[in-house]
Amino acid sequence: MFVHVCVGFLAVMGGLAVVLHPTLSIGLVLTAALLGVLAVVPLYFFAPAVLAGTVVIPLFLLESHARGLSLASTPLAGQGRLLLLLAAVCLTRVVLERRIIKLPSLETAAVSLYALGLLVSLAVASTRQNWYSGIVSDLARQLTYPLAFVVGVVASRSASTTAGRLSLYRATACVGIGACSLSTLWWAWEKGHLPIRIPLLTTLFEHSLAASVYASGRSTFPFTDDSPNTSAVVFVLLAISTIPMLLSSEARRDNWIGFVMIAAVTAGVLTTQSRTGLVALAAAGLPLLLGAYTGIRRRPLVVAIVLLLVIASAGYRAFPHNRKLTTQTATYAVRKTIWHEAIPKFLDAPLLGQGYHYSARPNFITAAVNPAAVGGASGGLQSVHSEYLGQLVDGGIVGGLIFLLVLTAFVRVALKCMGSKFKIFRAEGTGFLGVISGLAVAMYAAAVFQSAVATITVWLLFGVLAERGDYLERQRPSA
Repeated sequence: MFVHVCVGFLAVMGGLAVVLHPTLSIGLVLTAALLGVLAVVPLYFFAPAVLAGTVVIPLFLLESHARGLSLASTPLAGQGRLLLLLAAVCLTRVVLERRIIKLPSLETAAVSLYALGLLVSLAVASTRQNWYSGIVSDLARQLTYPLAFVVGVVASRSASTTAGRLSLYRATACVGIGACSLSTLWWAWEKGHLPIRIPLLTTLFEHSLAASVYASGRSTFPFTDDSPNTSAVVFVLLAISTIPMLLSSEARRDNWIGFVMIAAVTAGVLTTQSRTGLVALAAAGLPLLLGAYTGIRRRPLVVAIVLLLVIASAGYRAFPHNRKLTTQTATYAVRKTIWHEAIPKFLDAPLLGQGYHYSARPNFITAAVNPAAVGGASGGLQSVHSEYLGQLVDGGIVGGLIFLLVLTAFVRVALKCMGSKFKIFRAEGTGFLGVISGLAVAMYAAAVFQSAVATITVWLLFGVLAERGDYLERQRPSA
């Protein structure tokens, strides 16, 4: 019955799309086709489907903007809209298949508390007169992102066998490889190293370059609505969450996918010229050095580390001088100015903060520097550029503690997985400890949760991790 409904939906969507506009029809038909496929594939493919959607949506938005089309009434209007659709289909399948999916209690409570904190910050913004046009729609959109956590739990619970889990991570790695490869192709095209014109893709490259406010050579593709720093962080999260599991597999195919993922993420981060991304990549890779505790076989682990170091060192030599890893740069000077501005804002309202999205808006005065050195930013007003400070400025001590509680809950689960006697759980725990390590470092100089792509990725990966911890908890012998 469900399959027939999806096939009918595919036909109706396709017909309407062709009538409306041929370009629009491509996105709508692909969306409907995706729903048709998801109606029959195992539930654990919903997680990589959500991630793939976060990669593709910015490209459709870029093309529609260039052609003067409006996608406001379609599932392609944004990552939040597509996430709502995929989550609805996922949960419908759960109900129709009479599955019982119990959400992990502690982690779900932490995510719910975080959502409640956002609602409180909206009230605070109203009382402190920090309201702005569109604040309600921004909040509604951000409240949809934790649905990715639910999809992650469902997908992870459905992948109950070793083969299923490898399929989950294999598909996720393919999404990561695709995203990183698109970034690398954009950089090669922008530098004139791409000798052929790729239909449609080259057009998107041209639109992306025309819309970019960043310095030449810094890839913003495929996440064209985000900064290169955010793109680099997402690449790292997608890679490190999958690599340990793939390298722990006995199948040579999985090992090779892991090696390709390492090469792709290193190249992808380098094409963004993001120092934050490079440091996050190094931090995320640290858990791999724990040896036997990772559950990864020694030979693939050694090959992975050597491959990472060789590509990273070779690519870093080609970095422009003003993008080298040092604190003596214009961008760091700008950030220090912003952070000095942010501290008094926090002290002005230490308990509940300034209110929702105050730190995401240009409320902080920056130093005047060479615009080319900082990728388009020259003096004036900027957002906070630090997730930690942003949480404190927006939510005060209460918001900061809630955010810390969320991170602590997932660190606890990752450590629990690494302490398991089963190799597969240790490998997964290693990956998610790398996710948290890379994220923790990146949030020092990047407001990660201001990005839809990054936020959805984090919540989805946290959902997969939470289910793993819940599974281990259920397997413990009762007293």
